[in-house]
Amino acid sequence: MLRNYFTVAVRGLFKNKLYSSINIFGLAVGLAACLLILLFVRDELSYDRWIPGNESIYRVHTRFDIPGRAPLFAVTSPGAAMAALQKDFSEIEAATRVSQQRPVIKRGSDVFYEEMLLADANFFDIFQFP
Repeated sequence: MLRNYFTVAVRGLFKNKLYSSINIFGLAVGLAACLLILLFVRDELSYDRWIPGNESIYRVHTRFDIPGRAPLFAVTSPGAAMAALQKDFSEIEAATRVSQQRPVIKRGSDVFYEEMLLADANFFDIFQFP
């Protein structure tokens, strides 16, 4: 019985080649799109899940409104914002700042850029890294 169904399906594919190829191509594109969306959502939901205590760690985003231009969003804030946030919101247990720098380093005749991250002293109180 299963062999009969398979034979009828193959005959139908070869009888209507254009219609069958359009259907198979559409199915392949749909499955590929679904798989890509699934991988994207999985990646977004797993972001920073590997950090211990991630459910109580938040990041401050800043919106700069420049007249005549679209708003500019950045993951940066002024240094005084940390103290102001801790004063205004009693729920904040600890806060730290992280800054990315790219200084020029010169050693002998070699000159190059090096990526650096600068953090406050209490960084490891919040992020439990070894």
